[in-house]
Amino acid sequence: MIFTPLQYDSGKVKELPVKEDNTISKGDALTFTGGYALRADENADEVRFVALEDVVSPDTDSDGDKTVLAVSTQGVEFEAKTHAESAQAQVNVVYKLKETTRILDNETAGDVFLVVQTVGPATAKKVRGYFLDRVSVANA
Repeated sequence: MIFTPLQYDSGKVKELPVKEDNTISKGDALTFTGGYALRADENADEVRFVALEDVVSPDTDSDGDKTVLAVSTQGVEFEAKTHAESAQAQVNVVYKLKETTRILDNETAGDVFLVVQTVGPATAKKVRGYFLDRVSVANA
């Protein structure tokens, strides 16, 4: 899993309609387009859900033909895989997602995930933290 929720209430789990022509893996950060869930990438500026299961929605499907079970990120601590080795200097820094690999880009400051602690040795490439909880003006 890319992002692993550590503890959350059952009320945080939702079933979301998936955008057609998408492959979502368990632990993927999710974003939305036209009201349909898809994997977040390096352009994501907010992540409101993380997938709890694998889903494939081929291009022969229509938007919303498939659904994905996901956990709301609000107030949930996550363990995250990072691109580079973790370091204490990364604590209390907000990072973005890494292009194409959909893991945390802990070499580039961003506006998606706040690191609150490192996990294990630096070579483990894992941190704990929170997705920022905000609503952009366009989504308000």
